[in-house]
Amino acid sequence: MSDSQRARDYADQKQFKADIQTFTQNNYYDIDGEEAKAYLVRLFNDNYPKLHAEAMKVATSCAEEMAVAVIAEIHEDDASKMTNLRKPSAQSALLAARESYARTGDPDTGQGDVVLGQLLAKLVARAIVESTRSLQEIALRRAIDVAPNLTENQFNTLSVASVVTALRFNGIDIDELITNMDEFLSPYYGKVITKYIELSYMAASGVGSFGAVLFGSDIAQVVRDRHKAALSKGFDLQAVPAEVTQQLRDDYFEPDRRTGNFLRIRPDRIDELTSSPNSVEDMAKSFKTGVNDIFSDSAKPMRKLRVFASAQLYTTEELKKAVGEKAPRLLDFMNQLDQAGVMNFTMNTIGYILASQELSLRYPGTNLLGPLIELESPSSADAAGPRSNQ
Repeated sequence: MSDSQRARDYADQKQFKADIQTFTQNNYYDIDGEEAKAYLVRLFNDNYPKLHAEAMKVATSCAEEMAVAVIAEIHEDDASKMTNLRKPSAQSALLAARESYARTGDPDTGQGDVVLGQLLAKLVARAIVESTRSLQEIALRRAIDVAPNLTENQFNTLSVASVVTALRFNGIDIDELITNMDEFLSPYYGKVITKYIELSYMAASGVGSFGAVLFGSDIAQVVRDRHKAALSKGFDLQAVPAEVTQQLRDDYFEPDRRTGNFLRIRPDRIDELTSSPNSVEDMAKSFKTGVNDIFSDSAKPMRKLRVFASAQLYTTEELKKAVGEKAPRLLDFMNQLDQAGVMNFTMNTIGYILASQELSLRYPGTNLLGPLIELESPSSADAAGPRSNQ
């Protein structure tokens, strides 16, 4: 390898200067090197003020939009908190958001990334009303720094992942569950990440990590584990194992109003029967017996009931088949999430904060993830005394 090639490969500064000299020495449309150099420099100097002015105009417009949006958000939340804008921390948060939004400005349209701007405005407003140096305010400031590093599809992915793993959809049976999932998630169809590498980037950005999967390795498993009541089948009394005592039947069965003549596992108790114990002690508790009696004849009725109850749940394959028949676009969406590995991504606090703001933009007036992003309990806040507006 020649010295010049080696220099080029490693972006040596001398080689860069040599490239410039070579360019200015070559003829440019019959103009000799020095004339070409002078022409290009003059072209840049003549246009730079105009280009700079246009860029500044767009940036200023975006910054003004951000300021107005933040003020509107604060006023809607609590107009008395407007005095918090005097705080240096508030001005710092606003400045960071304005700069990030201004950088997205399009000189052709004069507009910035609207979704990012709206999300930043909400984050800044929340940070401003919080007490300086509270854990909540610190986390919000961190979210303001992270947000500009993510795309709209990545924001959407955070929202979908948080909703699927942390919340439950309404639905008394599988058909109603699928309908509600399809209706809620349809705005995200075609607008989430599609590649595993994007999750890697999101982890590097600080919104989560790859780790142990909390509910399952794919979205169908997650949905099944979180919606057991809706995904339990009705059954005939004759199908119940004879070993299940009448007392257990009275405790755990009820008429299935969905099908009329059948029974079902009581929705409020189905988790007791179908959840995997975390320890021998938990297993003994679920069998209503002592640790030494888990496999005794006295625990046999509960063992039989647990096996029977688990068999009444739709399997993941049955669930996917039902989704494909009733809402094929939802099934395609679920497969897309699985292909990208979304269920293997563990969101952190910053990820949940960003997802919460995206959801509040898409579904105004909701606070779906509120309990997940409250970092300070009311008792600790009370112990610290009333929050100041200063």
